[in-house]
Amino acid sequence: MSIGESRGIGDMDLFDLVIRQLRYQNPLEPMSTGEFLSQLTQIANLTEIHSMRSDVNALKEAVNEASKRAEEMEENQKALSMLGAWVEYHVAGAGAGDGDGALTGDDDTAYGMVTSVVLEDVPVLFVSSDGGISPSVAVEISDVVRVLSADPRQSRAEGR
Repeated sequence: MSIGESRGIGDMDLFDLVIRQLRYQNPLEPMSTGEFLSQLTQIANLTEIHSMRSDVNALKEAVNEASKRAEEMEENQKALSMLGAWVEYHVAGAGAGDGDGALTGDDDTAYGMVTSVVLEDVPVLFVSSDGGISPSVAVEISDVVRVLSADPRQSRAEGR
């Protein structure tokens, strides 16, 4: 242990201190029973506090782990609920002539139907611009802008 580094006082250190105090006390003026019991009570309280701190830390870790799992399950459920749905998603550099066959939306988005889902660390949706005939594009769930109520090609055809 280096100078200035503290390891703290443990339960056994305090108990050892009380034993030494009893061993080396002045026999003509021994420690009073009340004082001795007070010190033992303080040691017991300190032991209980250390135990509670350990329990609270373990509980905190368990809650954090459960929270992470719940978030993962929620994200997986969200991804699975999109299976078969038409979605609008972000595409880097999307445009009318991008050549990937995707129907393009506003800005940097495209439309497609979710044809399959892979549940990994981050759920990945496979989206096809024609409902499953052409090759699918892998899209992370965080790139989905919105779920559409219908095939956007139908609304475009009806608008003509």
